[in-house]
Amino acid sequence: MLRFMLAALLATSTFAAPSARPQLPQVFEPCPTSSPDFEACAKRNLQKGVAVLSDGLPAVDFPPLDPLFVPELLLDYRGNEADVKMIIRNSETRGLKDVDILSFRANLSDPSNMVIEVDFRIPALVIKGEYKTQGKIISFPIGGKGVYNISMRDLTGTWTVRGDLVTVDGEEYLKVRHVNVLPEVGDMQVYASNLFTGNDELDKAALRFANLYWPTIYKELLPYADEGWDKFLRGQLNKFFLKFPFRAIFPEN
Repeated sequence: MLRFMLAALLATSTFAAPSARPQLPQVFEPCPTSSPDFEACAKRNLQKGVAVLSDGLPAVDFPPLDPLFVPELLLDYRGNEADVKMIIRNSETRGLKDVDILSFRANLSDPSNMVIEVDFRIPALVIKGEYKTQGKIISFPIGGKGVYNISMRDLTGTWTVRGDLVTVDGEEYLKVRHVNVLPEVGDMQVYASNLFTGNDELDKAALRFANLYWPTIYKELLPYADEGWDKFLRGQLNKFFLKFPFRAIFPEN
């Protein structure tokens, strides 16, 4: 149960034609894709963008980056020995504003398969919220409802965004199709209340196990968390990219 719950908590995380065309914040400098300095320029802009987006961009319906709020996430895990459903509500992540952008790479030559890669480091993240779970592991029924928090330190990894160009009213926009992020974590602490309804001893034992063997558990569950990140972040990024024409963000000259 605790393995599934950890994956779910870590994961916390429509295409329409734009109406009025908003303007990019003036803090961003032009980064022509034909320039030898393009990737370094884009890295600088992305780092500036973290500060700009920390409070959100109401004009384009982009939510605050820090804290990042996820109202609800539904997860359904079925394996050889487990069948567990979980609902995560009111998830809040703090620490994203402190991200350090290490490098930026992009292959924008194929309109049907555009790839952006960003290497990053985040000193610390804290994720908290509410959860409810129900199901069974082997033949043992499980169920719990409570609050949780996960503290992580020294996160590093590569954020990969894949998409393609779509045309709306004669303008081309980048539509994000997939977002992948598989960060390595230096340290992690997990807490959840009421894992085994009314059984404090089982709760304490499960949390001791999770906090002792978190590297193995995290590695095993990371692909499931990545699915949750993909679904949520894809929607958030498209709120930005589908508001600004592609060449407004990535001019040729």
